[in-house]
Amino acid sequence: MEINDVVRLLDDRAAGSKWLAGLGVRRAAAAHDALLAMAEAGLTTDLMLSVASQLEQHLPMLGKPDLALSRLSQFTIVARNPLSIGSLFERDPDSLPTLLKILSYSDTLAGLLVQHPESYDLLRMTDGQPVARDILVQELISELFDGISGVEARPILDGFYKREQLRIAFGQLVRHQHATVVGRQNAYLADALIQATLNIAMARETVRRGVPLGRDGQPARLVVMSVGKLGAQQLDFSGRVKLMFVYDQDGFTTGEQRQENKEFFQRVATRVTKLLAGDSDQMPILEIEHVVLVGRSEGPLVVQIKDAVRHYENSGRTYQRQELITMRPVAGDLELGKEFARKLERWIYRRFLSRADITGIKALKRRIDRDLAEGTSELNLVEDGGGQEETEFAIQFLQLINGGNLPELRVATTVEAIEQLSETELLSSEERSVLLDSYCLITSVIQRMQLMIDASQQHLPQDRSLLEDISRSLGYEDAPEGNAIDRFQNDISHAMQVNGSIVDRLLADAFEDDLESEPESDLVLDPDPSEEMIAEVLSKHNFQRPLDAYHRLVDLANEKIPFLSTRKCRHFLSIIAPQLLDAIAKTPSPDQTLDTLARVSDSIGGKATLWELFQLNPATLSLYVRLCATSPYLSGVLTSYPGMIDELMDSLMLDKLPTAESLQDMVSDLLRGTDDVEAMLHVFKQSQHLSVGVRDILGKETLQDTHRALSDIAEVCLKEIAEYQHARLVEKYGTPTITEGDRTGEPASLLMIALGKLGGREPNYHSDCDVVFLYDHEGETNGSNKTSNSHFFNELSRRIIQLTTGIGIHGRLYEMDGSLRASHQHAPLAISLADYEEYLNSGEVPYWQYQGMCKARVIYGQSESRSRVEAIVREALLHCPAKNQIAKEIHLSRIELEKGASSRNLKRGAGGTMDVEFIVQSLQLCYGLEHPEVLVSGTLDAIRVLTQAGLLSGDDGQLLEKSYDFLRSIESGLRLMDTLDRHDIPESIDQLEQLAFLLGYDSPHTLVTVCDRYRRENRGRFTQLVSNA
Repeated sequence: MEINDVVRLLDDRAAGSKWLAGLGVRRAAAAHDALLAMAEAGLTTDLMLSVASQLEQHLPMLGKPDLALSRLSQFTIVARNPLSIGSLFERDPDSLPTLLKILSYSDTLAGLLVQHPESYDLLRMTDGQPVARDILVQELISELFDGISGVEARPILDGFYKREQLRIAFGQLVRHQHATVVGRQNAYLADALIQATLNIAMARETVRRGVPLGRDGQPARLVVMSVGKLGAQQLDFSGRVKLMFVYDQDGFTTGEQRQENKEFFQRVATRVTKLLAGDSDQMPILEIEHVVLVGRSEGPLVVQIKDAVRHYENSGRTYQRQELITMRPVAGDLELGKEFARKLERWIYRRFLSRADITGIKALKRRIDRDLAEGTSELNLVEDGGGQEETEFAIQFLQLINGGNLPELRVATTVEAIEQLSETELLSSEERSVLLDSYCLITSVIQRMQLMIDASQQHLPQDRSLLEDISRSLGYEDAPEGNAIDRFQNDISHAMQVNGSIVDRLLADAFEDDLESEPESDLVLDPDPSEEMIAEVLSKHNFQRPLDAYHRLVDLANEKIPFLSTRKCRHFLSIIAPQLLDAIAKTPSPDQTLDTLARVSDSIGGKATLWELFQLNPATLSLYVRLCATSPYLSGVLTSYPGMIDELMDSLMLDKLPTAESLQDMVSDLLRGTDDVEAMLHVFKQSQHLSVGVRDILGKETLQDTHRALSDIAEVCLKEIAEYQHARLVEKYGTPTITEGDRTGEPASLLMIALGKLGGREPNYHSDCDVVFLYDHEGETNGSNKTSNSHFFNELSRRIIQLTTGIGIHGRLYEMDGSLRASHQHAPLAISLADYEEYLNSGEVPYWQYQGMCKARVIYGQSESRSRVEAIVREALLHCPAKNQIAKEIHLSRIELEKGASSRNLKRGAGGTMDVEFIVQSLQLCYGLEHPEVLVSGTLDAIRVLTQAGLLSGDDGQLLEKSYDFLRSIESGLRLMDTLDRHDIPESIDQLEQLAFLLGYDSPHTLVTVCDRYRRENRGRFTQLVSNA
């Protein structure tokens, strides 16, 4: 080409366009305008001849000739001296083709060059060669003057980053530098930026707050650690870095505005992050993710070294161990960083992998497999099989399981790790060679895609022009055996395939005994499952709020007590997760059950031991789930008294209810040597209610046996309270003694007569303790501060009620009606046995009191006096006056008690338990004299005896026994559920479903239907046996 040709091409638009089209330009007219613009910017005809000649040679080799020429024109026009640019192109024959490649390959780099044309001179001077880390750090620091503010520093930081990124990209795209060199240079650049911003932040905070000092008076140190790509010095062009700020000592700053070191360093870390990430209107220089130890997304940015070490050792997860393989100090006190890394080295590289470690690694592998199965049709060079991520995972896995015995494997970069694995013969030489070549090719392509397409690009593009740019940047040319694009695609596909084959072989060997895992187990072990996975796994277990359920599952996997191992907890939970979630799914409200289970488990602590127990004994798992699903009362006991989990398990091992004798032995041992009788009795009652309750909800006992056990628990508590308060009163007044008769001088005794449910040995979990008080003899105490026996025993009775019913920090032990009297309502709280006998013989006893005496039972007192009371009560019942009026009075009383009761009330409502009890008491009072054997205190026992005596027909007896047992079982279930209405069958469908589940009915409808039938039958029998008697 001659000068005349150039002039003609510039002057004649048609000729110029035709020439450009011959060079592969598609929009020839626009390209011709770009050439004219360069000439008009100041390039002489001689220089334009040089440019045109080079364009003629190199433009057809580019995938995007239009774009290259357009950007070349822009670059030339905005240059300070376009003439010098043209002279450069003429003087240095490599400068223009090199520039064309950059302008054609990358929008980002082209934009930088057009914005800063002078940067091209720097590229030519450095030739994109690598620069040492320390030199980069010093260069940037020297550009930032002392006392510079963040606002002033930001443009300098941004300019330095772009300039150096341009150099690194030039080295890769033009000088074909190895992927490892590019990754290391990107890491060095990030190191320099972090160190510089750390210097700025430290200087700023020191001026404001002073120097942070440790407790030893020495300056506290801070180091910025990095993991992942930056830590491994294989950072790509995405600019994403993961940092951890670690300091060594607590203490305070020296300034007037004194501040804790932790807060000082927190401010420093925040400022560093803000400087690099920029404000909302600025593009980030680096995208920073913080390694946060507390929770998934919360917690301080800084952590003291000892806290970090303790966290990892107690709660660290397998994926974190893999992540920390790449840990490296990048800024601040690098020696502190190395010290921190040494402290964690033994945790990262264990000589022996525990079962929890292996389980965690297997779960990570399965997660990768799931992600691969969900892949798209486009080839993902990072996440697909044989890609960058799977290769790095496999190599780090081999490092984890062998690094404890082979220290040479403790390296951060993947390439170096592959070399060392080969040196230690864990990889064959052929595998080493293939892995290195394939991994580096894949990494190099990823780096190029980030430069040419987008910083987040992972999929190999399908656009052929992009593929051509990438392949040509790698040195591919069209050849007889195939064009550049096809050969490149074949090579990258082959690299992925051979990588995948080697990785599969390595992991298959490691997991050769691995059985198919349940998705529930993987969900527990997965450090960051997708919402889709959470929903898929948990929705099939009937959770209405899968995400909330997952958070509860995370709570179950974490120990709240610092010195307990979360790793072990998570491991054992992952083993039982399928069975646990399956059991929860069968409860009426899985979401509520899991919430309760998480709350109770947190209060218990030591969850790993609990999960291990459930693994070894599945029955305990079923019990635990059922308890949390059905009984807020019992789960509340466990929450308030977490140590009682042992009693819960013991109750299953013993496989029987406690006897009155064993209960007495237990409470005696518990109270021995204690000063806080009230607290210990609360503990005793709750632990025994828990033991009885778990057997109740499992259906292991009859209702009558359950009630008898609850009665024995209450009796033992009342006995101990009586003994305790008696001893305290004796200290004050002396022992109450008998002052008349043959037993003069002997101690007088208190007598407690239980009535109602306690008297009949049929209380539920919240029944009142109806008790009246007697004492066996009049007299006075023998102490220096004498008082009458009447005063002594009335004071004792008052104190028993007070301690039993008082609401302290542990709540109320039992309800007791302090207005109950053995005789008339105006009598003293405790009366003598002689007065009681006189009252019963007075003919003034109302019918309701005779009814009450049908369930009377002496629960405390000397044996001789107890026998006397029992005889007096029995005699009164046998000779109840005006028996012909009894049925009428009982009927009127029953109708009166029914008033105001809800139709859902199972006690006072029509056909409720009172109908049955009043039938029994009516027959006992009417026929007791002829059949004294019917005078037994328990309702169910009395029904059986009345039937045997012929006072109830067989059908009536069987119906009343079944209905009473059924209604009381519902009442017991309501008490376990801790409903507000103690005796009302619930209106809420949720509560009805819970009740039906607890009682073993297949649906609430069935339960209500049976209940209604029994109540109708009861009212019919009541009308027949009492009303019409």
